[in-house]
Amino acid sequence: MRAAPVQAGHGPHGPHGRRTFDEASAQIQANLQRHIARQKSQTGQVGHEVDSGSEDSDSNHDESDDAHQRILTQMFQSYGLSADKVDDRTRSAVLQSFSSRGNSCLICISSMKKSDPIWNCPHCFCSLHITCVQRWARDSIFQQKQDQELNNSPRDHRHIRQGTAPHPPHAARWCCPNCRHAFGQPEIPTKYTCYCGQVDDPAFDPWIVPHSCGETCRRVLQPECGHSCLILCHPGPCPPCPKMVTAHCFCQNSAPAMRRCFDKTWSCGKPCRKALNCAQHTCPLPCHDGPCPPCQKTSVQLCQCQRHQKESQCAEPIWQCTEKCGRKLKCGHHVCDAVCHKGTCPPCPLSELRYCPCRKQTYQLACTLATPTCGDTCGKTLTCGQHICAERCHRGACGSCLQMIMKPCRCGMKQKEVPCTKDYVCDLKCRRMKDCRKHTCNKKCCDGSCPPCEQSCGKMLSCKNHKCESRCHIGACYPCNQTKEVRCNCGASRILVPCGREKVTHPPKCRQKCQAPSNCHHPVRTPHNCHFGPCPPCKQPCGQTMSCHHICPAPCHDQVKVKINSGKKAAVPWEETGPKIETKALDCPDCQVPVPVTCLGGHDTSDFPCFMAKTASCGRKCGRNLACGNHQCTRDCHKVKHASNATDAGTNCRKCELECQRARPEGCPHICNRPCHGDPCKECTQMIRIACHCALLQVYVECGKWIQSEGDQREVLGSCQNQCPKLMTCGHRCSKICHSGACSESSSCKKKTKIFCSCKRKKKEFPCSDPNQIRKLSCDGECAQAKTKDDAEGKDLDPEERWRKEAEARLQREELERFEKMKEGGKKRRRNRKAPSENVEQGIWARNHWVKILVVSSVMALFMGMVAYKYM
Repeated sequence: MRAAPVQAGHGPHGPHGRRTFDEASAQIQANLQRHIARQKSQTGQVGHEVDSGSEDSDSNHDESDDAHQRILTQMFQSYGLSADKVDDRTRSAVLQSFSSRGNSCLICISSMKKSDPIWNCPHCFCSLHITCVQRWARDSIFQQKQDQELNNSPRDHRHIRQGTAPHPPHAARWCCPNCRHAFGQPEIPTKYTCYCGQVDDPAFDPWIVPHSCGETCRRVLQPECGHSCLILCHPGPCPPCPKMVTAHCFCQNSAPAMRRCFDKTWSCGKPCRKALNCAQHTCPLPCHDGPCPPCQKTSVQLCQCQRHQKESQCAEPIWQCTEKCGRKLKCGHHVCDAVCHKGTCPPCPLSELRYCPCRKQTYQLACTLATPTCGDTCGKTLTCGQHICAERCHRGACGSCLQMIMKPCRCGMKQKEVPCTKDYVCDLKCRRMKDCRKHTCNKKCCDGSCPPCEQSCGKMLSCKNHKCESRCHIGACYPCNQTKEVRCNCGASRILVPCGREKVTHPPKCRQKCQAPSNCHHPVRTPHNCHFGPCPPCKQPCGQTMSCHHICPAPCHDQVKVKINSGKKAAVPWEETGPKIETKALDCPDCQVPVPVTCLGGHDTSDFPCFMAKTASCGRKCGRNLACGNHQCTRDCHKVKHASNATDAGTNCRKCELECQRARPEGCPHICNRPCHGDPCKECTQMIRIACHCALLQVYVECGKWIQSEGDQREVLGSCQNQCPKLMTCGHRCSKICHSGACSESSSCKKKTKIFCSCKRKKKEFPCSDPNQIRKLSCDGECAQAKTKDDAEGKDLDPEERWRKEAEARLQREELERFEKMKEGGKKRRRNRKAPSENVEQGIWARNHWVKILVVSSVMALFMGMVAYKYM
């Protein structure tokens, strides 16, 4: 965690930090003296000091509360939090630990001293005397075990009457007196530890929080985030985790942001856009936590029986109307009673297999006939659960059981023969103790549920003034509900407090003004309310003239408490040689009146306190123009020597040592190699690589020449001087050298083009650029004779054989044309300079075996065609 910057005078060694430390030390020593005086008064050694100590505590109540709040704020600010964001339980626990008055134990109702061993509840963080907690836990467990033994004793005849076994004993537990959280017997505290549990029996130290070890807490923060508490051992729960983590928003549509760990869930405010339960629309709400609400858009939906329609929410398209189906069932006699449903109706329930009333016989009858009785004994179990009905098979409920049996009474002491449906009650009185554990039950034939005791308690309450008026009970009585009156010093104000608290309650704040005379150089005190003890220090401005001729605006400092060290060692152990607190007048503080001061470089004139008014550097850059004319002096604000004017640099300014940073011409990515200069930069001579006009090769040119070139010069620089590889509109290669723009027209083409007749038997060549040539060749008599011959041969063949021969001839013709083109193009191709012998050998092999290649290709094409025809 990065520490906050410390301002001037507010550090631990500054005047403000020293003053805060002195005030805190004085308050701690005063509280320690009052604590010692209170202990002596309670033991009877110095009884007359009790009242004076309480009055002193009352007078300093407001001042100590302000100091505690200030210390608490500084502690949590160093932790990275503000005091208002800390848990209320943590803030109150730390404030109570600072207070000299201490807390009260909820069990013994007495104050807990700062040196007493205590126990802290891990759930509500309530502090109690460890001996009181141990006694409380043992008494609670003992009482539970006693109740279990009484309930499971042989005298309890409830289980005998009901025929059940006693309940097994459950583990005894004890509860926290404040939050009532249950703990097991092994969790009874056995040792006194600090708040964080790292040190056993922590020694009392007046310079740290009572019952604290003074080390880092290191408890796992809640909710668990993987971090531990970093503040010192403290009471109450740990504050929220202040670590900075990267977290996504709820919808995860925005980039992750740095957040505090305890507040890492956040909303980006953008629309959620998650798919709703209807799977058709997206959530329109801003980024939010939890599942998206149901879709709020409506549409017209049909019910399940398709009879009615209504406008319902898009998220609930399935609904039922209130009408019954009403369609006739398969039996033809009854109608469907089901409410609005889809699909076929269920079968008639009366046409299925039916039972007689006693369910011993089955009948398969028409739905119009009633189910008969079988005439056998009913045999159903009666309401008593032990006997069966002896009547014949009948409709309706069975009667009550009239069989005579021996039954025990409710208390289990006697038995008698009575009807099965009746209970037997004897005349014996119960001798068990009621819930108060003082009086007997005396109820006739009690089954163990004894009524609560209704007699009065009559015990003396904790206030020692009244007796308990509640009904008889066990355990401690409720606090007294009476009130007592507590008055202020002058008696004009009063408050009502619970009975017994009037001796420890602070008097009320009075609205009447204090009439005590002034004890400083001011003629009249600041008006303040009635109070006990000495008046608070004067807060009026001092108003005296200081040595700098300004008026002192600080609060009055004629009566200030100062700690004075004696500086001598104790001659005997009981001699007090510690620092003493004395009230004395102090000198006026440093003058804070603002005085204008100009910096060394003349950049700015600012106001400084009078006692700090002297010329110094403002921390800005000098900013004067250097000799290069491009940059300025980067030295911090200083006194310039031998400068010609207010803008040029002086002899003690920093010289320019940078490279040239001028902007290059548009398109030049290189930098000037010269140091910072005032004249224009030279033309760039770096070689750059660019693609030629035909985009097949790359050429190298100077960067400056390429940027400044235009028109024909750029055309020459960007050409690779090779023939253009692009094709003209006629399909032949362009005859120009590598160029930009469109290729030459087809009219300038010097190559020849072949044409064929319609049957592909005759061919003819003509110049590509001749526009008057008739580009069509007609069939002659030989073509007609060949076609007649092929038709005659095709009549004797089936369609599949004819198709096969035509495909074979077509493939041979195409292969022949392709081979001729390859031979013509092979003459003009360039030889491969890297492997000339290999190219020559391949060409010779191809010329010698072209017939084999043609036959193999034709056979493979024919086979693939037959396979395709078979699966068509």
